Amino acid sequence: MVLIRSQRREKNAMADSPSGVQAEPVAVIGIGCRFPGDADSPDEFWDLLCAARNTTGPLPDGRWRPYEERGPEHAAALRDAVRHGSFLRDVEGFDAEFFGLSPREAELMDPQQRMLMETAWEALEHAGLPPHRLAGTDAGVFVGVCTADYGSMLLEDVPQIEAWTGIGAATCAVANRVSYSLDLRGPSMAVDTACSASLVALHLAAQSLRLGESDVALAGGVNLLVTPGQTVTLGAAGALAPDGRSKSFDATADGYGRGEGCGVIVLKRLSDARRDGDRILALVIGSAVNQDGHTNGIMAPCGEAQEHVMRRACRQAGVAPATLDYIEAHGTGTRLGDPLEAAALSAVYGAGRTADDPCLIGSVKSNIGHLEGAAGIAGVIKAVLALDRREIPPSVLATPNPAIPWETSGLRIVTKRSAWPDRGHPSRAGVSSFGYGGTVAHIVLEQAPPAPETPRGEGTGLRVFPLSAASGAALRQYAGTLADRLDGDGLNGGGLHGDGLDLASAGHTLARRRTHLARRAVVLAADRHELADGLRRLAGDLPAEAVLTGDVLPEPGPGPVWVFGGQGCQWRGMGRELLAGEPEFAALVDEVEPVFAEEIGFSPRQVLAEGELDGIDRVQTMIFVMQLGLARLWTAHGVTPAAVIGHSVGEIAAAVTAGAMSVADGARLICRRSVLLRQAEGKGAMAMVGLSFEEAAERLAGRRDLVAAIASAPGSTVLSGDVAAVEEVLQEWPAEGIMVRRVASDVAFHSPQMEPLAAELAAVTADLPFGAPRVPMYTTALADPRSTPVLDSAYWAANLRDPVRLAAAATAAAEDGHRAFLEISPHPVVAHSLTETLAESGHEDVFVGISLRRNQPERAAFLTSVGSAHCAGVEVDWSRLQPDGGLAPLPPYAWQRRRHWRDPAAGSAENRGHDVNAHTLLGAGTSLAGSQARMWRTVLEDANRPYPGSHAVGGVEIVPAAVLVNTFLDAAGELPVLTDVEMTHPLMTSGRRQVQVVHEPPAIRLASRTPAGPGEPEPNWLVHVTASVGAPATELSGTLPDPAGLAPIDPGYVHRRLAAVGVPSTGFDWTIGTLLSGDGVLRATVRTEWPDGAEPTWAAAMDAVMSVAPCVFPGDPVLRMVVHIDEVVLTGPPPETVIIEAAVDPAGEDTVGALIADAGGRVVGRLSGLRYPVIDAPTAAEEELGEAAGSYAGLSAEDLRERVQSEVRAEIAAVMRLDQEDLAVRRPLVEQGLDSVMTVMVRRRLEQRFGRRLPATLLWQQPTIAAVAGHLAELLTAPAPASPAMSESVPAVGG
Repeated sequence: MVLIRSQRREKNAMADSPSGVQAEPVAVIGIGCRFPGDADSPDEFWDLLCAARNTTGPLPDGRWRPYEERGPEHAAALRDAVRHGSFLRDVEGFDAEFFGLSPREAELMDPQQRMLMETAWEALEHAGLPPHRLAGTDAGVFVGVCTADYGSMLLEDVPQIEAWTGIGAATCAVANRVSYSLDLRGPSMAVDTACSASLVALHLAAQSLRLGESDVALAGGVNLLVTPGQTVTLGAAGALAPDGRSKSFDATADGYGRGEGCGVIVLKRLSDARRDGDRILALVIGSAVNQDGHTNGIMAPCGEAQEHVMRRACRQAGVAPATLDYIEAHGTGTRLGDPLEAAALSAVYGAGRTADDPCLIGSVKSNIGHLEGAAGIAGVIKAVLALDRREIPPSVLATPNPAIPWETSGLRIVTKRSAWPDRGHPSRAGVSSFGYGGTVAHIVLEQAPPAPETPRGEGTGLRVFPLSAASGAALRQYAGTLADRLDGDGLNGGGLHGDGLDLASAGHTLARRRTHLARRAVVLAADRHELADGLRRLAGDLPAEAVLTGDVLPEPGPGPVWVFGGQGCQWRGMGRELLAGEPEFAALVDEVEPVFAEEIGFSPRQVLAEGELDGIDRVQTMIFVMQLGLARLWTAHGVTPAAVIGHSVGEIAAAVTAGAMSVADGARLICRRSVLLRQAEGKGAMAMVGLSFEEAAERLAGRRDLVAAIASAPGSTVLSGDVAAVEEVLQEWPAEGIMVRRVASDVAFHSPQMEPLAAELAAVTADLPFGAPRVPMYTTALADPRSTPVLDSAYWAANLRDPVRLAAAATAAAEDGHRAFLEISPHPVVAHSLTETLAESGHEDVFVGISLRRNQPERAAFLTSVGSAHCAGVEVDWSRLQPDGGLAPLPPYAWQRRRHWRDPAAGSAENRGHDVNAHTLLGAGTSLAGSQARMWRTVLEDANRPYPGSHAVGGVEIVPAAVLVNTFLDAAGELPVLTDVEMTHPLMTSGRRQVQVVHEPPAIRLASRTPAGPGEPEPNWLVHVTASVGAPATELSGTLPDPAGLAPIDPGYVHRRLAAVGVPSTGFDWTIGTLLSGDGVLRATVRTEWPDGAEPTWAAAMDAVMSVAPCVFPGDPVLRMVVHIDEVVLTGPPPETVIIEAAVDPAGEDTVGALIADAGGRVVGRLSGLRYPVIDAPTAAEEELGEAAGSYAGLSAEDLRERVQSEVRAEIAAVMRLDQEDLAVRRPLVEQGLDSVMTVMVRRRLEQRFGRRLPATLLWQQPTIAAVAGHLAELLTAPAPASPAMSESVPAVGG
């Protein structure tokens, strides 16, 4: 250490390391925050800053209660702790369900982990970077944290520790939880350099990006003040402001105010952010971290180190310090720290500045306090917002610190909202953060480069607006919040606000810049009003056609199955709107146009436009065209099939979609098939019955006029055949309880009528080239739906003649893991059958979607279908659905927080100590079994004395008699009358004492003892006060007598007499305004003082009474002890101003009576029979002490002390009439039976024995034999002083 210090002195300055290379700028692209004052978003934080708000407030109710209830010593330790600061509203709440955490695991997690998880998500949302896209990437997480209150609390509660406690309490998990929850694979670290931690974390994050080990980084900090330990230790070190407020650079700076909060920023390399089209808020162009090494104290700030780190950061940024316009300073508001930091800032940034162009400075701590581990990131966020919005918010300042030479420093504090200065270069800011262990950090920021213009506007036409959440409640809440934002006519201002919330950007952000979570909804809207109305209905859980909701399938499977329906899905006008408005659909129609002209002689475009669907040939061909057109439309919207199923004629479009044939060959096949079907038109019929395919086939066994044709579902079958046979079923089967419904078809598909046509179809399609499907195709024409047939002409003949096995194909697809099915048809004809089939086979978590509906606007219907598919988890292309707009400032996620909190192990209520503000010694109370008695227990020591002042008598602090009486009044309740109050021993606060108050009606007593040491027997209780408790006092009558005959005297008379007998101050704050005196009478008008927020008690008024009363005795001041009160009667609440009349009672020796009146003279209290005997008479001036009874010369210190102790023990034993062996040398003598009279006798005997004057308070100051002997040994080794006359007295309990 000597070598280190000498080398330090030789260097005299910190050496710069070799010049660095200018680093690539790092872009700040997103912000998440949760700061005091309900600043839970960048916008709310900015508003707080611009309003120059200060968030200092009281400690949240109950936060320290478990610690106070651990026992009186804990309560005493917290009595004077700073209880104000900048606190968050809710640190116990957390949305565990969102992150997939059980309530138990969440309860065992440090709330700093939980808060950072939520804030990191919000930061990514703000950046427009969907968190799910980062899963599996090398994104890094760097978090500053220097408190672990909750984790330490968990680990201290040993009986409750379980498997999750360790990681829940671990500081590393503050960062690691974010990486785990988002599946981020880059560096993940918690950084603790105390108050510079989050700025160091940002420095490390920027390095990680520049080194290429991360492409995206989250940097931030978090700080929660859960337990009182750090507050107590910082208060003991003198670091905290008594009012809990940081007064940065202010003349009234007196320490810092602790604060809570969390901040996270999202970072990318500038080149990557530009490439990805990110909104850039500001740039990190330089940073530096260093240590101040060996200073004059590990916690002492070092200006030299601060200068050095600032210069290094500027050098890395490649900019001159003079080009920085604003510095967000550390600015804790300490008397030492602020001037020292200002000097460092002046040396680096103020040098060479003119008075009219200073470097501007400020500190966010003046607003939200010192967030310690999160302080740096709070300052960075403030500076980033200021750079982005081109103005600097004010610091909260009353008077600049006069210890800082502002006029010559080149610095100026920003005290009002100011435009960012234009100095002809890019705007730049610096941010400082200093750890009390010596690690200091500095960041250099620069304004963002100009951003390209983003198309904005309300857009035209119907669009799909998606919302999602992890729960229904969150989804509804977010919908309401977003509706409020829309109804608020967007956002005002610039910067992050942009120019308002345009609809295109809102849609773009919802669709393409947010992760789509499991609970989903879409709102279809064409304008702002429609969107807001839909959102309101969603928020209210009200049905609406334009609002769709759904849950992502728990097992999405390999992808959607496209199911192409058959006959019956056609309708006049289908395709007309799509033909006019959807290019992909129109292109498909135009693609098959020449084939249709060649093969069937009509134009599909014309048929769709005119809606002429009179013949079977037009119906079948237009179903094919619509299905392929819809397939193109679904593909254009990002939905592609993982497998296909075709129902009857739909199997042709399915085969084309699966790649088994070209569009042209599929068109030829459908045309030739449709031409053949003209022959069967009008000759057949079809009907659906409520039977399984097997049951229907069995009933129709052997018949050729009617057969089971289509296995639609396990309980539904379509029959096909001759018209008469179908009519017979329609007429007769319902009577057997069988559901029968006519199918709109006059062709008997899949019946014997198709046999000749099937043969012809095989012949006319023999020249068409067919291949195997490239997309899995579940066949409905063959017995095994998983077979991989050659789709040749024979297959298409079977497709026309043989039964359709739709149910088997759907079941097979579900068994293979498929859970999403889309019917590709102009109107759903198989969706119901699919749903029934899948439910029957035990697959309930499935989605069956459709494409269009008959006679409904096609674009709206199709977008509704796309929205429904999205809600089920089907991937869609949002760039097609929301092609315009930029990143919009939408509300953050609507967290559904619930309390997840492990309360610290508190002491039993039986251990609760007394309330010092109640001015009693009543601790935890309990009743005694089988008795009316009640007992209260507490522990008394100087730190928790139950009165605000000091009641020292002869230098020994004793509890005022007013407190003892007030204790009895409170114990009995309802202001009872106390009689026969006997005070036998004073109660001192110098040592720790156990106190009991026992009420055995009518008797009440207060006793104490010192705690037994290890292996010692329990000591006896020493009774200090006893009394009898009567009924509550009735209202006193009368007023004070006329003061005639009383003359005014100096109001300071009472305090002077008290001071003259060794009582320099009183236990309570009261002031005598006027004092009247007469023969044996004093009348004092007294104003009592009560602490703010404290309940008034009678203790202060009684203290004044018991201090005035002994002053009524004539003669020179002597110390008198109140040892008895005949009666105490008090009525009503205590007045703030009282008139006390104390008068000598001629009926009793050394006795006074006192009346208490309110300011109007009405009597409200009476204390009668106050007895104040003179305990010890003054020593006569001529009384001289002789020499010590023995010679102590030549004894060693140890031998002297041993001999004196033996003699002291003998003298005290003689007074107490005990054997010496019966007296313990280290236990207080009062607990061994020494009373007030004996103390005088003992002191006098010791004076004569040892030839030394001893103070009247000897046996209070030195309460044990060992202590008295030690004191005397010191006196004996010093020269014997002269012995002037002195007042001998024993300190009084009261007055």
